[in-house]
Amino acid sequence: MLGALAAGFLASRFDHRLQLFLSLAVGCVTVAAIPQVHNLFYMYFMVFVFGLTRGLVVCFVMQICGELWEKKGPPFQFVACGTSVGAILAPLIAKPFLCPYQTAPTDSVNQSTSLSLTNSTSLVHVLDSIISEQGVGMNTECTAEDTRVQWAFLVLACYMLPAALSQLYYWLFYRAIRLQQVAKTPDYVELDHQEEFKFKPIHLVFFFALCVMYILLSSLPATYSAILTVYGVTGPLRMSKDDMVTMTSLFWLGSLVCRLLSGFYTRRFSNFQVITAHLSGLVVVGIIFVSLGSRFPVALWILSPTVGYFSAPYLAGVLAWVTDFLHLHPKITSLCFLASGAGNMLFPFFGGILFNDYGPYTYLYLIFSIMLGIAVTYACLASLSKALPLSKDRSNDHD
Repeated sequence: MLGALAAGFLASRFDHRLQLFLSLAVGCVTVAAIPQVHNLFYMYFMVFVFGLTRGLVVCFVMQICGELWEKKGPPFQFVACGTSVGAILAPLIAKPFLCPYQTAPTDSVNQSTSLSLTNSTSLVHVLDSIISEQGVGMNTECTAEDTRVQWAFLVLACYMLPAALSQLYYWLFYRAIRLQQVAKTPDYVELDHQEEFKFKPIHLVFFFALCVMYILLSSLPATYSAILTVYGVTGPLRMSKDDMVTMTSLFWLGSLVCRLLSGFYTRRFSNFQVITAHLSGLVVVGIIFVSLGSRFPVALWILSPTVGYFSAPYLAGVLAWVTDFLHLHPKITSLCFLASGAGNMLFPFFGGILFNDYGPYTYLYLIFSIMLGIAVTYACLASLSKALPLSKDRSNDHD
């Protein structure tokens, strides 16, 4: 969140590619350095720095894509698709370096786990029971010295390095071109292509609604995936932990498929059409989710990737839609991802409290409420957008 906030103020200070290179380079060094010192407060600080660079990177990438392409939908969706692919690849890269457990299960595992889940009233206890399901009654021989997880951090840092170096190359390349232009034309004055933003009261209402929209957009996948396993194991369906882990993976797979296809959808259809079509499907899926999500396990199996699919295109799509009538100012990008970070933090936390205090059915109603909130907020944004004064380049497009 702080990284996204800082990006809004830093974007206009110097070249975006140089800022992106520095952010990636710091993030790369931070990842490699995390396991080097065995101190908890050191890790707190390094993970904080890495989160800071992540907020900077996502804002700078969107800003550069907005400058390179007139039609913002496909590149924005491509960036969002890349984040999904990275989230899937990172655990696979780390897995070979994790400690191989050598265990000998006992017959009391299922009985102990079932008893602990039945008697737990705290969500924390429920989570602890689920996480330790495969460890209860087992003789674990793996120790801290057996793991090579520190090498996984180094591999992930090397994985980030080419992206950083590529931005350094492009910064040097375009810098050389600009120096040549200045040398050829002594009277050359570099113009600021970002038109001056004239703030009006209607913009305040629109940006507030946009902030609410991004809080809801990020909270839907975060809350759904965070509580899904607990709901499946302790809720009315009483499903196994392994099934719920697989179901969560299917949710993210559906999200990845949607972001991949949305890059092609936005080539033929407008951002408004793509968002409206997916929102219609999201509301229908939400109604089915509330109706059948507590009754039939097969419904939850089908609904999880479906919810992942219909909840995916908005994070990039709404920002691309905003650029149809407003200039992509760095502070707009910063606002969107700042709100997104708030949604990621707040809703899973409050969802856990509701689950603990009022039972598993609150999970269904919370997810459905977020879906309805997204649809209503986007309807408000669409109405407000008609009252916004168009920027010069956008007004020419409409003419």
